Amino acid sequence: MFTTITEHIELDREQRSVRKDGQAVHLTGLEYGLLDFLSAHPNRICTRQILLDHVWGDRFQYDTGTIDVHLNALRRKLGWTNKEPIETIRGVGFVFHIEQKATHYTIDLQAFLADWLRSRETEIQAKGLVAQIHLTPFVNEITIEP
Repeated sequence: MFTTITEHIELDREQRSVRKDGQAVHLTGLEYGLLDFLSAHPNRICTRQILLDHVWGDRFQYDTGTIDVHLNALRRKLGWTNKEPIETIRGVGFVFHIEQKATHYTIDLQAFLADWLRSRETEIQAKGLVAQIHLTPFVNEITIEP
């Protein structure tokens, strides 16, 4: 399933494929990995080391100049400039600039459930029930996507 990441670029994370204006774009595994990781972390600075760790992984030991080579090839294939949408922050890393749209909503489950229980308090008590909330520290929010 393709997800639009910029006005002209769509990404299918399951198939690891990319389309530009509806046409398939062939990317190498590393070019795809850069696009996937940067687009998954929009408007945040990603250092070269973070990219090496997440895209190249532990099995390869490259210097950070390798990133520039693959990023320049990615930009060329997608018709992007050196500033948009992936900006090089000299001496720091890269930022994938995209306009954020509300594509999902995050709900604090504890607050949501507490509000729901308060709204049903009379009904719950009338039935002789006691309501309690038990959430683990790892499950405290839910994301709802269209």
